[in-house]
Amino acid sequence: ATGSGGIFVFDTPFTSVADTYPKRGQDRVPPDTAVTVWFSRNINTSNLTLGDNFAVRNADGVQVAGALDFPGTGTGDYIVRFVADAPGFTPGATYTLVLTTGITDEEGGSLLRPHSQQFTIAPPNSSSPVIAAVSPFYCIASGGGTLTISGSGFEAGATVRITGVDAPVVAGSITATQ
Repeated sequence: ATGSGGIFVFDTPFTSVADTYPKRGQDRVPPDTAVTVWFSRNINTSNLTLGDNFAVRNADGVQVAGALDFPGTGTGDYIVRFVADAPGFTPGATYTLVLTTGITDEEGGSLLRPHSQQFTIAPPNSSSPVIAAVSPFYCIASGGGTLTISGSGFEAGATVRITGVDAPVVAGSITATQ
């Protein structure tokens, strides 16, 4: 660690997965989605091998056809995207993102531990909800009020969980009263 005045900077000899999209276990993912991984450090992109240390596999364990993409941030390559070849992912199918410790960062550190997660593509002919507005903007998390989420693509019988309470879909909007 380096630093002074009570502020210390810790250099770690490894990288880790900071975030992903889709999230672990997420369902109803759009078929044209780009699988995105945010790492804690800039990745050595020449070390990434699709289907080996960075894989997106179908239910049979076969690597999905596609390519890796590195969206420019101006601060390095800590974001890696997988874009499936057209027509995208198969509706209703489940996929697994697999990242191995063979991934290295620009400092030579390896991924701290392997990472694996599944996600499921939205069923055929389903719509993905689009949120247009939330009202009121602020509410009390402990309950006692009504929160309305307006938008489109909410299917009949669907619910949303707000602070642990299931709220029914009503006429194109979701209203939860706690």
